[in-house]
Order: sequence, then C-alpha cells, then structure tokens
Amino acid sequence: EALVDQAEAFAGRPFFPLLEELTKGYGLIYAHGENWRVMRRFTITTLRDYGVGRKTIEDRIIEECGFLIKKFESYEGKPFENTKIMNAAVANIIVSILLAKRFEYEDTILLRLLSSVDENAQLLGSPSALLIILFPALGFLFGSTSKTIMKNRDEIYSFIQATFIEHLKKL
Repeated sequence: EALVDQAEAFAGRPFFPLLEELTKGYGLIYAHGENWRVMRRFTITTLRDYGVGRKTIEDRIIEECGFLIKKFESYEGKPFENTKIMNAAVANIIVSILLAKRFEYEDTILLRLLSSVDENAQLLGSPSALLIILFPALGFLFGSTSKTIMKNRDEIYSFIQATFIEHLKKL
C-alpha cells in the first residue's frame, strides 16, 4: 500500500550529512529528491549518447582487453596482484569513451587517482565512517576519516576538472 498509494513519499533516499558533504548532493548514488531524478535522467541519456548498448562501447572494451591480455602475458605465468590493473582497465574504458585516449597501466596520475578512489571506498566502509554516517553528532570523534575522504574527493575533482578543461581546449 505504501509504495502504491504513497509512492512519492517513499521514493526518496536517506539524507546523511557526511555523504552530502562528500557529493554536494550530486551523483546517482547519494543524491536525493528532485536532484536525484534529474541526475538519473541525465545519466541515462548521456550514456546512450556515448554509445552504451551499442557496438561503440563493445569496440572500446575489446580494444582495452587487448592491452590487458598483453599486460597479463608480460608476467610470464608468475603470480601478480591484478586489482589495480583491472581497475585501470575499467578506468581506461571510461576515459576512452569520454576523451578518446587511454592511460598506460603504470601511469602515475592514473595510479594516484585509482588509489584515491580505492582509499575512499575503504574509508566509507570503515566502522568510523559508518558511525559518522549513522550518528553525525559523533563526527568530531573521527575527524581524520572525514578529512581524508574530503582530501581524496578534492584531488579526484581537480583531476577531472583539469582533464576536461585540457580536452575542451583540443576540441
């Protein structure tokens, strides 16, 4: 009954101050209200414009798989940590769609960006961050966690902004 008769009242997402500060209310995951609906529509339209569901994306994935296979073969059967390489491959697919370029797997800028994203994912899943999310009044006890998350966010935003400004200059 609640979802049928009062769908609008239950359609929102919860509000968490730490996540609000992190995303400034934007994005698909932590946005809420009308902003979430607008972002969702925009994302679906943009993904379609960039070729999601079409052969364009498949070609980019296959191209990156070629680089990934070469990287795996370079280890000549020896054990290796593949998490960063796989994350870099996914990032390269996204970058190739948006900017028509790719990074080498050892590129220091790419590795730092992936490290920041990974660190934020780990921190947001940590007990201290979960306590801040669930009990915002306790945030003062875990200030270093929040500061690190925001520092990483700022670094990621700066990278994205600089990269897209550079790309726009080339257009």
